[in-house]
Amino acid sequence: AAARERQYVQAIQHLQAALTLAPMDGRALLALGTLHAKLGGVASAKAKFNECMALASGTIWSVYAGDELQKL
Repeated sequence: AAARERQYVQAIQHLQAALTLAPMDGRALLALGTLHAKLGGVASAKAKFNECMALASGTIWSVYAGDELQKL
């Protein structure tokens, strides 16, 4: 379990770096929200899902983010 958490944390770091290059990337925002949720960070996950819906509105990523938000 600890190894998986480390992988999630590394993935979060990589996605945050990617978002500095493409801040409106809905796929990256959705993935960040999902990873935060897996790590138990419900507030962070909600923030990323909401950010995804705002910045990538009209995309499938926004729809998925809305679905994930409902599950929290």
